[in-house]
Amino acid sequence: MAKAEITETSVICKAFDAVNFAVAVSDVKEHIRKVNREFLRLHGISSKECAGKTFYQFIVPEDRIRLRRELQKALRKGSSHVCFRVRGLRKNGEVFPAEIDFSIVKVKGKARLLVEVVRDITRQSFIEEQLKKRTKELMALMKSGTEMLQTQDLRKRLQVIAEAIRGLGWRRVVISVRDENLEPTSPEDIVTAGLTPEEVEFLWKNRPPGKVWRERFGPEFQRFRIGEFYYLPWSDPWVRKKFTKGVVPSRIPPEEMVDWDPQDMLYAPLRVPGGRIVGILSVDDPVDGRRPTRESLAPLELFLHQAAVAIENAQLIKDLQAAKDFVSRIMEQSPLGILVFDKNGTCISINKAGLRIFGIQSSSEVAGCFNLFRHKGLIR
Repeated sequence: MAKAEITETSVICKAFDAVNFAVAVSDVKEHIRKVNREFLRLHGISSKECAGKTFYQFIVPEDRIRLRRELQKALRKGSSHVCFRVRGLRKNGEVFPAEIDFSIVKVKGKARLLVEVVRDITRQSFIEEQLKKRTKELMALMKSGTEMLQTQDLRKRLQVIAEAIRGLGWRRVVISVRDENLEPTSPEDIVTAGLTPEEVEFLWKNRPPGKVWRERFGPEFQRFRIGEFYYLPWSDPWVRKKFTKGVVPSRIPPEEMVDWDPQDMLYAPLRVPGGRIVGILSVDDPVDGRRPTRESLAPLELFLHQAAVAIENAQLIKDLQAAKDFVSRIMEQSPLGILVFDKNGTCISINKAGLRIFGIQSSSEVAGCFNLFRHKGLIR
């Protein structure tokens, strides 16, 4: 019988060690009684180093008081299971996000043992952070779209977009409107977020000609392309040789960056359907200090389309107004009487010569009229 019990105990111990999660068993005074291999591996310790310790010693000091308070509260309530998120601590000082499930083992209604299952949730936390980030980016896009609808002014619309992009983690943002030769026609064509007035002035005075920008979107630069963006790392000798001036120096020291160099460049064309470039977006000084990836730039590509449409609409409105002014001048200067009717045959406009010919004092007398000229026998 004793031999059978020993064999069963041995099997249980092996099963305990075979569990993929880190498991520790403690008494109600929170001292560790037994741990499995995964617990030792997770924290980078040996079984001897667990002797006499509480499981609190394997989480960061800042979380210990909160965890002790919440666990004692659960014990007083008679709970049998509770779960907490804390920051775990390895022997080498490394901190990692952890989730601890406490199961309270009771004997005759009293708590006797605590079974702690510890999971490293680094990957899960990363996914959750990415989800929060993407949600924030989507909200920024929706917010900027709503704010843009509240104004017809192009600069104000582009300023909304620039500020939204800055809010997504780029300390400096520049949006420039370009003509058919990729030239900005005036300083008003440059909209920025995060730049000083002096830096904006520097950009205007040192702006590259349009033909240089055409080269930057050409075959020679395709190897630097990430989606719609072009990322030019300063670590590339060819880039350092090509860009020696005309770039606003970064105010962020290199030691604050991860793998982004303060001299790196990131820009993208603002294209309308059909491929025509109507502007350029450039961003700099990422808050996270990291080089861009296809995934990190995906939200910004939505703003590229938004900015391009805003510019194209402004240009269409401008062209339409110019056409209306041209037609008005022709009507006013013509010696012939000119009347304009809508599709229902209602007069909506008449020039000075028309007023004279028909003997009418003011255009307000004919505005919106349909039968006026017929009644006067002028139209048969």
